[in-house]
Amino acid sequence: MDGAGEEIGRNRDVDLGIVADCRETLCALARAAAGRRWPDRGAWQEAVRAARALPRQLFGAALAADAPAPIHPFRLAHEVAAAAGPEAVIVADGGETASWMEMAARVGAGGRWLSHGYLGCLGTGMPFALAAKVAHPDRPVVCVVGDGSVGLNFAEFDTMVRHRLAIVTVVNNDAQWGMSAHGQDLIFGEGRRVVTDLAPTRYDLAAAGFGCHAEHVETPADLGPALRRALAAGRPACVDVRTDPHVISPLTIAMVGAAAPADAKAAERVQMPYYRPLGEQ
Repeated sequence: MDGAGEEIGRNRDVDLGIVADCRETLCALARAAAGRRWPDRGAWQEAVRAARALPRQLFGAALAADAPAPIHPFRLAHEVAAAAGPEAVIVADGGETASWMEMAARVGAGGRWLSHGYLGCLGTGMPFALAAKVAHPDRPVVCVVGDGSVGLNFAEFDTMVRHRLAIVTVVNNDAQWGMSAHGQDLIFGEGRRVVTDLAPTRYDLAAAGFGCHAEHVETPADLGPALRRALAAGRPACVDVRTDPHVISPLTIAMVGAAAPADAKAAERVQMPYYRPLGEQ
């Protein structure tokens, strides 16, 4: 379904192409579906609910009050979702960063989750957040962005300040292009990375130069309070959060799982989806 007929069937065969407004079509389909009898989907619905609970089962230890530093990226995502609240618009930008945020976000209505999706067109986060805040000035808008992605449109902090758009930008700072770094480790073996490392930059201080409220967080216990201060600041804010660079997102594992690992150690890691080196636990 698309509003532009020439796009239908462009990249795949379709059984039924519909040229129509998406909202009106879905409303019409919902009305038509109401009078039909449908197969029992209870087992499928239960499987979906179980999948939704899986990240907390896998990474629940990272949410403990005594969880150690560096901060686990799932802890970061969970704290952002909790601090932002159900009325907020959450924007996610970054390879692994967006995937972690997807696991923790609670989206209660349309238009409250914006991301680049699986295509990974990085750099969309801050522009999306600007548009969301202009469209919904009374809602909290939180942009969660990787430290690689944030560099693509960093000057938008200036736009936020000049236009007085109180957007909170949270930087998942693990000093690397995480998905690329972890993918290379898994496929080629450790010590063979190419152009994936970043400096441990203080993005909060750089944003402060534009006039933003700035927070820097290194320990789990400090994360929630820093996010709440940023949300209460009433002006653009940057929260720079140092996260664990060794934790690999399940999405990265899924993407490289079909690739042939470079060595036995890499093969072992591909078979351990939520791997982190034992010496650094």
